[in-house]
Amino acid sequence: MQDTRVLYHRQLHEPPDPPVANTLSTEWEAILRAALSPDPRRRPQSMRELMQALASTLPAIPPYVPSGAEILRAVAPKFLDESPPDAETVRNQSNRPALPAWPPREMPSPAPSAPVAQAASRRVPPPGNPLRSWPRDPVLAGYANQPPILRAMVIGGSQREVLAIEKDTKLFETLTARINSPRLKLLHDDALDYLKRELRDWSDWKVVSNLPYSVASPILVELAQAQHPPELIVATLQLEVAKRLMAAAGEKDYGVLTLLIHLDYEPKGFFKVPASCFFPEPDVDSGCVRLARRVPPLLKPTEKPIFRNIVKRSFSQRRKMMLKVLKEEWPAKKLEQSFEQMRLPVQTRAENVTLEQFVLLTGELSVDSTKT
Repeated sequence: MQDTRVLYHRQLHEPPDPPVANTLSTEWEAILRAALSPDPRRRPQSMRELMQALASTLPAIPPYVPSGAEILRAVAPKFLDESPPDAETVRNQSNRPALPAWPPREMPSPAPSAPVAQAASRRVPPPGNPLRSWPRDPVLAGYANQPPILRAMVIGGSQREVLAIEKDTKLFETLTARINSPRLKLLHDDALDYLKRELRDWSDWKVVSNLPYSVASPILVELAQAQHPPELIVATLQLEVAKRLMAAAGEKDYGVLTLLIHLDYEPKGFFKVPASCFFPEPDVDSGCVRLARRVPPLLKPTEKPIFRNIVKRSFSQRRKMMLKVLKEEWPAKKLEQSFEQMRLPVQTRAENVTLEQFVLLTGELSVDSTKT
């Protein structure tokens, strides 16, 4: 391997060798020749600029072809590992401040249904995306506000049905005009209102959604509490909500939302999505979560309302002893017996009680849920 100084000298003073015939597209050849040019004005000013230029030449067309964004994610870590820590390579710009590395080093490899990045207009489902492993499953899509992703689901995927809900009238009309497929059912409606109003069987459906941050929690609760909830939920939402969905007993993010969702869904992990991955850049970070329906369920359908009542009552006064709060609704003697059987100290607070313990307590109180 040649010394880096020799390679740099060759780059400055020697033209690059021509590529082997038929190995590169015309667009890529032009971009790479510019990147190797001795003239610094022709070269990309950063590694990001070079990779985005290469990615922009790759259209997403069926059958499945890796998009520019996917290739970018695959090769970016290698280039970043070879560059100075936490900074891009910026040539011939000594007076230009170094930009943060992208993607950030703390960001894990994207999981299925990663949100829209700056190059997402050309995205199609990546190889590990759930859409490619659900060949005939219906999908409730929450990417109606991202036409390229929705179009990839409908045209590039193989789902038998894609249901998308869009509230904005102008965007709904645009989607109707741009995507014409018998597999797509596009509704002009409010997603939360629709879920409350339409009591349908979602049991063989998968939800893939970039949830509206203002109503993400209520939508997830509606889906989880449905009589026949979806088999899987992959959702992008505000990072604070994602942490609450992944929290365990004793953690500060553990609370009512955690337990209401965990009763019916098992968290399968999440990854952080920095605000810089969106355009325009929002004021908050995001997270993508994956939730799998529990089989078999932890409680009978008749016991679930009691579970929700116990959880909400227990966290209504988070800093108080849970036993004291529950005495307002259930017999003290019954509660004390239940706490003793579960080996819970009477001073226990709700934030330290696990899902399994709440389930056991529900079973004990289900036989006598009458207010005292």
